[in-house]
Amino acid sequence: MEEPLMSADRGHAADLHVLLNDSVLTAMASLIIASSTRLSPELSSSSAAQIVNLFLDGDVSILSENSLTSKFLPFQMDGPSAPQSRLVALLMAFVCSLPKNVEIPHLSRLLQDLLSLSLAGCYAFAFTSAAKCFAGLINKCPAGQ
Repeated sequence: MEEPLMSADRGHAADLHVLLNDSVLTAMASLIIASSTRLSPELSSSSAAQIVNLFLDGDVSILSENSLTSKFLPFQMDGPSAPQSRLVALLMAFVCSLPKNVEIPHLSRLLQDLLSLSLAGCYAFAFTSAAKCFAGLINKCPAGQ
């Protein structure tokens, strides 16, 4: 007989696997784009800071019901966190849909991590999303910077 906890862990892993599906992430990205374009300037700025901290530092404090059993490391290209790199598509959807006047915190570090991921070639969906995000952020920069 299987332990209930073991069964629940497998179910949770299956749920996460579905969420990492390329078509599911693409649909979620479309929703993020549609909603983030309607944010107030103040909410855009504070959300950008929180989202960037989530992706760069794994700061999951913004997640109200954090049930992650492992660290959130979307820029890690090997090991158990590697599939999380696909979630960069959600970061791209958010930061690239913000107005140009919204400051993206830790921009140089974010660009460096996006470039590294886009060159890693781990998952096609992940490195394509990272490259698109990198390009979108570069396009937001004022000329000459």
